[in-house]
Amino acid sequence: TIRLRWITYALFAIFSPSASADWHAGRIKDLYIGYDGQTTSITLIGFTKTNCTCYPVWLDRMCLDRTRATYREELAVLLLAKSTGQTISLNINEETCKIVAVGID
Repeated sequence: TIRLRWITYALFAIFSPSASADWHAGRIKDLYIGYDGQTTSITLIGFTKTNCTCYPVWLDRMCLDRTRATYREELAVLLLAKSTGQTISLNINEETCKIVAVGID
């Protein structure tokens, strides 16, 4: 878990949240791979949003940005949180619902 914490802290230090982003914490309800085979989207228990534009097919889901340098590490953190039921913190761009940063509590 020390390595996971280091990755989490590194992600926080490397990527500062954008002005239109906010933190949301909770457990992952669902984790999906989009119809396009490129988009990873999730829903959090207790967080609802219906106007997301990151993947127009699913307007209620947040998306992990595949173009980010840390995509694989962030996906690993999401999978770990989903498989263990651990609470996760996500910094989400409120306009697009793209995930800007990931952390595990």
